[in-house]
Amino acid sequence: MAFDVSVPDVESRWRALSDDEADVALVRLGDADRLLRARRPGLEAFYAGLPAGGPQEDLLETIRQVLADAVIRFLRNPDLVSQQQIQADGGVGIGFDTRNLGGVYLSPADLATIDQAVGAAEGVLRPHVGSQALVSSFPYRTRTPGPWPLPTP
Repeated sequence: MAFDVSVPDVESRWRALSDDEADVALVRLGDADRLLRARRPGLEAFYAGLPAGGPQEDLLETIRQVLADAVIRFLRNPDLVSQQQIQADGGVGIGFDTRNLGGVYLSPADLATIDQAVGAAEGVLRPHVGSQALVSSFPYRTRTPGPWPLPTP
């Protein structure tokens, strides 16, 4: 693996794994590593170009954390069950997360964490993006209780 993420990284962030779980975790770490290289193709070259020590180690630890967390997310819920319901008549309903059927995945928050670490390694801290204001093109007038739309012709 490009970023040297291993099963002990998963175990140190979660719990000791059985032999079977460790085998699955190793394969899924490889999958997560390939996903990361596909989503951030310049990351490996950027990492290799950093001077050894501080920034390179910090970026590596962030990458290890993100990839290990993705595998832990998979190991906790390998079937991608998003909800379970027990009905009054004793029936059971199960909903599956069909957006991420491929198994291990990197969420937008995972990629944002890595992007933030890359910015810190570059020496350019990128602030978190907060909520954005919705600007409407529809004409509104304001009144004491609040805004109300203009009547349509």
